[in-house]
Amino acid sequence: MEKQLEHIKALYEAIEVFSHHNDPHEVASLFASYSRTLTGAKKVIVWIETPSGIKNPLKESFYTVRGPKEVLSEEYWYPYIKSIFENRQAASEVDIHRLQNGKDEPPGVMITVKIKSSSNVSGVLSAYYLDEPESMEEVKRSLTFLADLCAWALEKRLLASLAEEFLLMEEKDRIAGEIHDKVTQNIFGLIYGLDTLIKNEPLSENVCKQLRLMQKTAQKSLKDLRTSIYCMSSAKSDEDSFVCEIEKYLLDLSQLNNVAVEFNCTGNFASLNALAKQSLDRMVREATGNAIRHGACDHIRVSLTADEDKLSLVVADNGSGFEPDAVGHGLTSGLGLINMKELARSMGGELIIESKPGEGTVIRCITPLFDNKEIFAAKEGLKV
Repeated sequence: MEKQLEHIKALYEAIEVFSHHNDPHEVASLFASYSRTLTGAKKVIVWIETPSGIKNPLKESFYTVRGPKEVLSEEYWYPYIKSIFENRQAASEVDIHRLQNGKDEPPGVMITVKIKSSSNVSGVLSAYYLDEPESMEEVKRSLTFLADLCAWALEKRLLASLAEEFLLMEEKDRIAGEIHDKVTQNIFGLIYGLDTLIKNEPLSENVCKQLRLMQKTAQKSLKDLRTSIYCMSSAKSDEDSFVCEIEKYLLDLSQLNNVAVEFNCTGNFASLNALAKQSLDRMVREATGNAIRHGACDHIRVSLTADEDKLSLVVADNGSGFEPDAVGHGLTSGLGLINMKELARSMGGELIIESKPGEGTVIRCITPLFDNKEIFAAKEGLKV
């Protein structure tokens, strides 16, 4: 009874030790040492395969040996253990291998069990005895228990690493989101403010030159910051590139045409497929291009919002405006507006145009926000 209590105490100590080690090499070494001590084996081999890293899908296999070097050299046990390890999925739960009398090696017996979790056989645990144990069943039970414990420790290590990785990702995404929502918007406001100052205030050419240099520096900083946000974020999805492309287009439009452009984007666009994003991008380009070419505006506001049930795109300018009812009746060709209406219709939404001569133009596209695969599957061949 005293021996059994000491045995149980040692196993609980092993569990405590293993739970604090994340390196699979250390786990394997500890299990080999504990297994040799607890089972009275002369030599123990632990051979496992484990992922080399969370981000690296490749796996590495290695083995650890505990016991005197002069007992059962590697040339005797290696081919046998290697064969069982490579075929561990189909191998028996417990394999007993009795060695033949060798020229330089004493006879003995090797007992090998699988290191198996509920979902994976990650390796094998093998114990060598000079003489066959008196209580073979007890030894097999002990080795099986230790192998299960090893599998649990390896799986716990993998889950802990995954949890750490996900926590790190969440924190990086949180930081990237805060920078995007606050810092980039502040820099964009600075660029817009400098542009307004240059155009509206009676400043000397030297001061204007310095302000343009500051504006150019802020624009480069904004571009570099967006690149850093993208690299930091774990999402890096089509949604990110979709919004970034619109931002880049509007920034270039502002610089090339000396027009102040304000862009606001809120919500989640993950449910939009490629055709919907393409349609929105084309509407933004068409509306802003018309505002500059036909409206002769100097300020454009673009808002893209997604809430629980709808998607809203608003493009407002302070240009010359026009009569919407005159479109298509010979007074205005209106091909751009017709294209935008068709694009909105293809998304299951509608285009609303608010404009009067001399009062600017507001174009709104309201679209239901849901998984619109059925709509787009029926309209994949639509050309506008």
